[in-house]
Amino acid sequence: MLPDFVTIVIPTFNQLHHTRACIAALQETLSPSLRARVVVIDNASQDGTPEFLAEQSAAWPLLRWWGLEKNRGFNYASNLGAEKADSEFLLFLNNDTIPQPGWLEALMEPMSRPTIGIVGPKLVFPKSGLINHAGSVINRALGGFYPIYENVPHELPCVNRPREYQALLGACLLMRRSLFFEIGAFDSFGLEDIALCLKVQERGLGVLYYPKSVVHHVGSATIKGEPLACLETNNRAFSARWPLAQLPEDDRKFYRQDGYTLVSASSNGIELKEDISESMTLTELAKTQSAAGKTEEGIQNAQRAVELYPHNESAVATLLELFVNAGKLEEAKEAGLQFLSIQPWNFPFYDATLNLCLALEDQTNFSKLRQQALEYPDLPHSIRALLNT
Repeated sequence: MLPDFVTIVIPTFNQLHHTRACIAALQETLSPSLRARVVVIDNASQDGTPEFLAEQSAAWPLLRWWGLEKNRGFNYASNLGAEKADSEFLLFLNNDTIPQPGWLEALMEPMSRPTIGIVGPKLVFPKSGLINHAGSVINRALGGFYPIYENVPHELPCVNRPREYQALLGACLLMRRSLFFEIGAFDSFGLEDIALCLKVQERGLGVLYYPKSVVHHVGSATIKGEPLACLETNNRAFSARWPLAQLPEDDRKFYRQDGYTLVSASSNGIELKEDISESMTLTELAKTQSAAGKTEEGIQNAQRAVELYPHNESAVATLLELFVNAGKLEEAKEAGLQFLSIQPWNFPFYDATLNLCLALEDQTNFSKLRQQALEYPDLPHSIRALLNT
Protein backbone atom coordinates (compact mmCIF):
# COMPACT_ATOMS: atom_id res chain seq x y z
CA MET A 1 0.00 0.00 0.00
CA LEU A 2 1.26 3.47 -0.87
CA PRO A 3 1.99 5.80 2.09
CA ASP A 4 -0.22 8.80 2.74
CA PHE A 5 0.58 11.76 0.50
CA VAL A 6 -0.74 14.46 2.84
CA THR A 7 -1.80 14.37 6.48
CA ILE A 8 -4.32 16.94 7.68
CA VAL A 9 -3.57 17.74 11.33
CA ILE A 10 -6.40 19.24 13.37
CA PRO A 11 -6.02 20.22 17.05
CA THR A 12 -9.29 20.44 19.00
CA PHE A 13 -10.45 21.71 22.38
CA ASN A 14 -14.22 21.68 22.89
CA GLN A 15 -16.04 23.65 20.13
CA LEU A 16 -17.71 20.40 19.01
CA HIS A 17 -20.05 22.21 16.63
CA HIS A 18 -17.05 23.54 14.70
CA THR A 19 -15.37 20.15 14.60
CA ARG A 20 -18.53 18.52 13.26
CA ALA A 21 -18.76 21.02 10.40
CA CYS A 22 -15.06 20.74 9.59
CA ILE A 23 -15.06 16.92 9.46
CA ALA A 24 -18.22 16.94 7.33
CA ALA A 25 -16.57 19.34 4.87
CA LEU A 26 -13.45 17.17 4.69
CA GLN A 27 -15.54 14.08 3.99
CA GLU A 28 -17.16 15.92 1.09
CA THR A 29 -14.06 17.50 -0.42
CA LEU A 30 -11.21 14.99 -0.01
CA SER A 31 -10.55 13.13 -3.24
CA PRO A 32 -9.30 9.51 -2.91
CA SER A 33 -6.60 10.28 -5.50
CA LEU A 34 -4.89 12.64 -3.05
CA ARG A 35 -4.16 9.86 -0.54
CA ALA A 36 -5.01 12.19 2.34
CA ARG A 37 -5.51 11.21 5.97
CA VAL A 38 -6.95 13.25 8.83
CA VAL A 39 -5.29 13.20 12.25
CA VAL A 40 -7.08 14.91 15.14
CA ILE A 41 -5.37 15.64 18.46
CA ASP A 42 -7.92 16.48 21.13
CA ASN A 43 -6.86 18.62 24.09
CA ALA A 44 -9.02 16.89 26.72
CA SER A 45 -12.34 18.26 25.48
CA GLN A 46 -15.32 17.86 27.78
CA ASP A 47 -18.17 18.66 25.41
CA GLY A 48 -18.58 15.30 23.68
CA THR A 49 -15.74 15.80 21.19
CA PRO A 50 -13.91 12.54 22.15
CA GLU A 51 -17.09 10.55 21.71
CA PHE A 52 -17.75 12.17 18.35
CA LEU A 53 -14.21 11.48 17.14
CA ALA A 54 -14.42 7.85 18.25
CA GLU A 55 -17.67 7.45 16.35
CA GLN A 56 -16.30 9.13 13.21
CA SER A 57 -13.02 7.21 13.20
CA ALA A 58 -14.94 3.92 13.36
CA ALA A 59 -17.06 4.94 10.36
CA TRP A 60 -14.47 6.83 8.29
CA PRO A 61 -11.15 5.01 7.62
CA LEU A 62 -9.31 8.24 6.79
CA LEU A 63 -9.73 9.62 10.31
CA ARG A 64 -7.48 8.82 13.28
CA TRP A 65 -7.47 10.62 16.60
CA TRP A 66 -5.62 10.80 19.89
CA GLY A 67 -6.88 12.27 23.14
CA LEU A 68 -4.64 14.12 25.63
CA GLU A 69 -5.15 13.99 29.38
CA LYS A 70 -5.05 17.78 29.66
CA ASN A 71 -5.11 20.81 27.39
CA ARG A 72 -1.57 21.21 26.04
CA GLY A 73 -2.44 23.95 23.55
CA PHE A 74 -2.37 24.36 19.78
CA ASN A 75 1.41 24.09 19.36
CA TYR A 76 1.87 20.85 21.26
CA ALA A 77 -1.16 19.20 19.65
CA SER A 78 -0.08 20.23 16.15
CA ASN A 79 3.47 18.97 16.65
CA LEU A 80 2.16 15.68 18.04
CA GLY A 81 -0.13 15.29 15.03
CA ALA A 82 2.83 15.86 12.72
CA GLU A 83 4.78 13.16 14.56
CA LYS A 84 1.90 10.72 14.12
CA ALA A 85 1.84 11.41 10.37
CA ASP A 86 3.56 9.26 7.76
CA SER A 87 3.29 11.39 4.65
CA GLU A 88 5.25 13.68 2.36
CA PHE A 89 3.11 16.71 3.19
CA LEU A 90 1.49 18.13 6.31
CA LEU A 91 -1.54 20.38 6.31
CA PHE A 92 -2.34 22.14 9.57
CA LEU A 93 -6.03 22.98 9.80
CA ASN A 94 -8.07 24.69 12.50
CA ASN A 95 -11.29 22.97 13.51
CA ASP A 96 -13.28 26.19 12.88
CA THR A 97 -12.72 25.92 9.13
CA ILE A 98 -14.96 24.66 6.33
CA PRO A 99 -12.85 23.72 3.28
CA GLN A 100 -14.52 24.40 -0.07
CA PRO A 101 -14.58 22.04 -3.08
CA GLY A 102 -11.17 21.69 -4.78
CA TRP A 103 -9.36 23.44 -1.94
CA LEU A 104 -6.65 20.83 -1.37
CA GLU A 105 -6.00 20.09 -5.06
CA ALA A 106 -5.47 23.82 -5.62
CA LEU A 107 -3.27 24.18 -2.55
CA MET A 108 -1.01 21.38 -3.77
CA GLU A 109 -0.34 23.03 -7.15
CA PRO A 110 2.43 25.45 -6.07
CA MET A 111 4.26 22.77 -4.09
CA SER A 112 5.75 21.48 -7.34
CA ARG A 113 7.93 24.60 -7.33
CA PRO A 114 11.17 23.97 -5.39
CA THR A 115 11.31 27.60 -4.26
CA ILE A 116 8.04 27.40 -2.29
CA GLY A 117 8.20 26.23 1.31
CA ILE A 118 4.70 26.83 2.64
CA VAL A 119 1.30 27.62 1.08
CA GLY A 120 -1.93 29.01 2.50
CA PRO A 121 -5.41 29.52 0.97
CA LYS A 122 -7.78 32.45 0.80
CA LEU A 123 -9.63 32.42 4.13
CA VAL A 124 -13.17 33.82 4.00
CA PHE A 125 -15.63 34.57 6.80
CA PRO A 126 -18.53 32.15 6.06
CA LYS A 127 -21.43 34.43 6.95
CA SER A 128 -20.32 37.73 5.43
CA GLY A 129 -18.21 36.48 2.51
CA LEU A 130 -15.54 38.99 3.49
CA ILE A 131 -11.83 38.22 3.67
CA ASN A 132 -10.62 36.74 6.92
CA HIS A 133 -7.02 36.36 5.81
CA ALA A 134 -5.11 37.04 2.59
CA GLY A 135 -1.59 37.35 3.97
CA SER A 136 0.19 39.12 6.84
CA VAL A 137 2.19 42.33 6.43
CA ILE A 138 4.18 44.58 8.75
CA ASN A 139 3.56 48.18 9.80
CA ARG A 140 5.83 49.42 12.58
CA ALA A 141 3.32 52.02 13.76
CA LEU A 142 0.88 49.18 14.45
CA GLY A 143 3.49 47.21 16.33
CA GLY A 144 4.16 44.46 13.82
CA PHE A 145 2.18 42.03 11.68
CA TYR A 146 -1.44 42.53 10.67
CA PRO A 147 -3.72 40.83 8.07
CA ILE A 148 -3.75 42.71 4.79
CA TYR A 149 -7.20 43.39 3.25
CA GLU A 150 -9.10 41.91 6.17
CA ASN A 151 -12.89 42.39 5.80
CA VAL A 152 -12.83 43.37 2.11
CA PRO A 153 -15.08 41.50 -0.37
CA HIS A 154 -13.47 38.22 -1.41
CA GLU A 155 -14.07 38.97 -5.12
CA LEU A 156 -11.69 41.97 -5.27
CA PRO A 157 -8.64 41.53 -7.55
CA CYS A 158 -6.25 42.49 -4.75
CA VAL A 159 -7.10 39.31 -2.80
CA ASN A 160 -7.15 37.02 -5.82
CA ARG A 161 -3.48 37.30 -6.78
CA PRO A 162 -0.99 34.62 -5.70
CA ARG A 163 1.67 36.43 -3.71
CA GLU A 164 4.55 35.72 -1.38
CA TYR A 165 4.33 37.31 2.07
CA GLN A 166 6.44 37.20 5.20
CA ALA A 167 3.73 35.26 7.02
CA LEU A 168 0.36 33.52 6.70
CA LEU A 169 -2.31 32.59 9.23
CA GLY A 170 -1.97 29.14 10.79
CA ALA A 171 -5.64 28.26 10.28
CA CYS A 172 -4.62 26.38 7.12
CA LEU A 173 -0.99 25.83 6.11
CA LEU A 174 0.55 23.23 3.80
CA MET A 175 4.21 22.25 3.77
CA ARG A 176 6.53 19.26 3.46
CA ARG A 177 6.82 17.16 6.60
CA SER A 178 10.60 16.96 6.27
CA LEU A 179 10.91 20.76 6.20
CA PHE A 180 8.58 21.12 9.19
CA PHE A 181 10.86 19.09 11.43
CA GLU A 182 14.07 20.46 9.92
CA ILE A 183 13.13 23.97 11.09
CA GLY A 184 12.06 22.84 14.55
CA ALA A 185 8.27 22.43 14.14
CA PHE A 186 5.94 24.89 15.91
CA ASP A 187 7.65 26.92 18.61
CA SER A 188 6.30 26.69 22.14
CA PHE A 189 6.14 30.43 22.81
CA GLY A 190 3.14 31.41 20.73
CA LEU A 191 2.67 33.33 17.47
CA GLU A 192 3.57 29.92 16.12
CA ASP A 193 2.21 30.47 12.62
CA ILE A 194 4.23 33.63 12.00
CA ALA A 195 7.33 32.06 13.54
CA LEU A 196 6.94 28.99 11.32
CA CYS A 197 6.75 31.15 8.20
CA LEU A 198 9.79 33.18 9.20
CA LYS A 199 11.79 30.00 9.78
CA VAL A 200 10.77 28.76 6.33
CA GLN A 201 12.09 32.00 4.81
CA GLU A 202 15.36 31.61 6.70
CA ARG A 203 15.82 28.50 4.57
CA GLY A 204 15.47 30.64 1.45
CA LEU A 205 11.97 29.35 0.64
CA GLY A 206 8.82 31.29 -0.17
CA VAL A 207 5.64 31.70 1.87
CA LEU A 208 2.87 31.75 -0.72
CA TYR A 209 -0.71 32.99 -0.45
CA TYR A 210 -2.65 31.02 -3.07
CA PRO A 211 -6.26 32.25 -3.44
CA LYS A 212 -7.27 29.59 -5.93
CA SER A 213 -7.77 27.49 -2.79
CA VAL A 214 -10.68 28.74 -0.66
CA VAL A 215 -11.42 27.82 2.95
CA HIS A 216 -14.14 29.34 5.11
CA HIS A 217 -12.86 30.30 8.55
CA VAL A 218 -14.94 31.38 11.53
CA GLY A 219 -11.86 32.94 13.13
CA SER A 220 -10.58 33.12 16.71
CA ALA A 221 -12.48 30.01 17.75
CA THR A 222 -9.60 27.57 18.09
CA ILE A 223 -7.48 29.92 20.17
CA LYS A 224 -10.18 30.15 22.84
CA GLY A 225 -8.85 26.90 24.23
CA GLU A 226 -5.25 28.06 24.58
CA PRO A 227 -3.73 28.17 28.07
CA LEU A 228 -3.64 31.80 29.22
CA ALA A 229 0.05 31.74 30.14
CA CYS A 230 0.94 30.87 26.55
CA LEU A 231 -1.01 33.83 25.18
CA GLU A 232 0.49 36.26 27.68
CA THR A 233 4.05 35.43 26.65
CA ASN A 234 3.50 35.56 22.89
CA ASN A 235 4.86 39.01 22.09
CA ARG A 236 7.81 39.00 24.49
CA ALA A 237 9.21 35.62 23.45
CA PHE A 238 8.58 36.18 19.78
CA SER A 239 10.26 39.60 19.80
CA ALA A 240 13.35 38.15 21.45
CA ARG A 241 13.71 35.74 18.53
CA TRP A 242 12.66 38.14 15.75
CA PRO A 243 13.08 41.81 16.76
CA LEU A 244 10.65 43.97 14.82
CA ALA A 245 13.44 46.30 13.72
CA GLN A 246 15.02 43.44 11.78
CA LEU A 247 11.85 42.59 9.84
CA PRO A 248 11.05 44.66 6.72
CA GLU A 249 7.99 46.90 6.79
CA ASP A 250 6.18 45.84 3.64
CA ASP A 251 2.50 46.84 3.71
CA ARG A 252 2.89 49.99 1.60
CA LYS A 253 4.73 48.02 -1.09
CA PHE A 254 1.84 45.61 -1.56
CA TYR A 255 -0.80 48.33 -1.46
CA ARG A 256 1.13 50.24 -4.11
CA GLN A 257 1.29 47.16 -6.34
CA ASP A 258 -2.49 46.90 -6.11
CA GLY A 259 -3.12 50.54 -6.96
CA TYR A 260 -3.67 51.92 -3.46
CA THR A 261 -1.98 54.47 -1.22
CA LEU A 262 -1.92 53.84 2.53
CA VAL A 263 -3.45 56.98 4.01
CA SER A 264 -3.39 55.93 7.67
CA ALA A 265 -2.85 52.88 9.87
CA SER A 266 -4.07 52.86 13.46
CA SER A 267 -5.99 50.78 15.98
CA ASN A 268 -9.12 52.12 14.29
CA GLY A 269 -8.22 50.38 11.04
CA ILE A 270 -6.51 50.84 7.69
CA GLU A 271 -7.48 53.69 5.37
CA LEU A 272 -6.61 53.26 1.70
CA LYS A 273 -7.02 55.54 -1.30
CA GLU A 274 -7.29 54.14 -4.82
CA ASP A 275 -4.43 55.55 -6.81
CA ILE A 276 -4.22 54.26 -10.39
CA SER A 277 -5.35 57.33 -12.32
CA GLU A 278 -1.83 58.64 -12.94
CA SER A 279 -0.71 55.25 -14.25
CA MET A 280 -3.68 55.09 -16.63
CA THR A 281 -3.08 58.66 -17.83
CA LEU A 282 0.55 57.86 -18.61
CA THR A 283 -0.51 54.68 -20.45
CA GLU A 284 -2.88 56.60 -22.70
CA LEU A 285 -0.18 59.18 -23.35
CA ALA A 286 2.25 56.41 -24.31
CA LYS A 287 -0.31 54.96 -26.74
CA THR A 288 -0.81 58.37 -28.35
CA GLN A 289 2.92 58.86 -28.69
CA SER A 290 3.29 55.41 -30.19
CA ALA A 291 0.65 56.18 -32.83
CA ALA A 292 2.50 59.40 -33.62
CA GLY A 293 5.78 57.58 -34.10
CA LYS A 294 7.30 58.96 -30.89
CA THR A 295 8.48 55.58 -29.71
CA GLU A 296 11.13 56.64 -27.20
CA GLU A 297 8.81 59.13 -25.49
CA GLY A 298 6.14 56.44 -25.39
CA ILE A 299 8.54 53.95 -23.82
CA GLN A 300 9.45 56.40 -21.07
CA ASN A 301 5.82 57.09 -20.17
CA ALA A 302 4.83 53.42 -20.33
CA GLN A 303 7.71 52.59 -18.00
CA ARG A 304 6.56 55.25 -15.54
CA ALA A 305 3.00 53.86 -15.72
CA VAL A 306 4.24 50.35 -14.85
CA GLU A 307 6.38 51.66 -11.99
CA LEU A 308 3.37 53.44 -10.49
CA TYR A 309 1.05 50.43 -10.84
CA PRO A 310 2.79 47.13 -11.72
CA HIS A 311 -0.58 45.36 -12.22
CA ASN A 312 -1.56 47.74 -15.04
CA GLU A 313 -1.98 45.22 -17.86
CA SER A 314 -2.59 47.93 -20.45
CA ALA A 315 0.65 49.68 -19.51
CA VAL A 316 2.69 46.48 -19.72
CA ALA A 317 1.14 45.52 -23.07
CA THR A 318 1.88 49.02 -24.42
CA LEU A 319 5.46 48.84 -23.15
CA LEU A 320 6.02 45.43 -24.77
CA GLU A 321 4.68 46.69 -28.09
CA LEU A 322 6.84 49.83 -27.98
CA PHE A 323 9.98 47.87 -27.14
CA VAL A 324 9.32 45.47 -30.03
CA ASN A 325 8.66 48.38 -32.42
CA ALA A 326 11.97 49.90 -31.33
CA GLY A 327 13.79 46.60 -31.91
CA LYS A 328 14.53 46.28 -28.20
CA LEU A 329 13.60 42.63 -27.87
CA GLU A 330 15.70 42.02 -24.76
CA GLU A 331 13.95 44.87 -22.93
CA ALA A 332 10.57 43.61 -24.10
CA LYS A 333 11.35 40.12 -22.80
CA GLU A 334 12.46 41.49 -19.41
CA ALA A 335 9.24 43.51 -19.13
CA GLY A 336 7.20 40.38 -19.85
CA LEU A 337 9.15 38.31 -17.33
CA GLN A 338 8.73 40.98 -14.66
CA PHE A 339 4.97 41.17 -15.21
CA LEU A 340 4.56 37.39 -15.12
CA SER A 341 6.44 37.31 -11.81
CA ILE A 342 3.69 39.60 -10.45
CA GLN A 343 0.74 37.99 -12.26
CA PRO A 344 1.83 34.41 -13.07
CA TRP A 345 -1.75 33.43 -13.93
CA ASN A 346 -2.11 36.10 -16.67
CA PHE A 347 -2.10 33.79 -19.68
CA PRO A 348 -2.07 36.30 -22.60
CA PHE A 349 1.36 37.55 -21.57
CA TYR A 350 2.87 34.07 -21.75
CA ASP A 351 2.40 34.02 -25.52
CA ALA A 352 4.36 37.23 -26.14
CA THR A 353 7.08 36.56 -23.57
CA LEU A 354 7.66 32.94 -24.61
CA ASN A 355 7.99 33.99 -28.26
CA LEU A 356 10.48 36.67 -27.25
CA CYS A 357 12.51 34.05 -25.37
CA LEU A 358 12.52 31.86 -28.49
CA ALA A 359 13.51 34.78 -30.73
CA LEU A 360 16.41 35.63 -28.40
CA GLU A 361 17.34 31.94 -27.95
CA ASP A 362 16.93 32.37 -24.20
CA GLN A 363 16.35 28.75 -23.26
CA THR A 364 16.87 29.38 -19.53
CA ASN A 365 13.96 31.79 -19.16
CA PHE A 366 11.85 29.80 -21.62
CA SER A 367 12.25 26.73 -19.39
CA LYS A 368 11.41 28.72 -16.25
CA LEU A 369 8.28 30.15 -17.86
CA ARG A 370 7.32 26.72 -19.13
CA GLN A 371 7.51 25.23 -15.64
CA GLN A 372 5.53 28.15 -14.21
CA ALA A 373 2.82 28.04 -16.88
CA LEU A 374 2.28 24.29 -16.64
CA GLU A 375 1.27 24.66 -12.98
CA TYR A 376 -2.11 25.93 -14.21
CA PRO A 377 -4.51 23.18 -15.36
CA ASP A 378 -6.61 25.73 -17.28
CA LEU A 379 -3.69 26.95 -19.39
CA PRO A 380 -4.96 27.60 -22.96
CA HIS A 381 -4.17 24.95 -25.56
CA SER A 382 -2.45 27.49 -27.81
CA ILE A 383 0.12 28.22 -25.12
CA ARG A 384 0.57 24.51 -24.35
CA ALA A 385 1.35 23.99 -28.03
CA LEU A 386 3.95 26.76 -27.91
CA LEU A 387 5.55 25.18 -24.85
CA ASN A 388 6.12 21.99 -26.81
CA THR A 389 8.05 23.71 -29.60
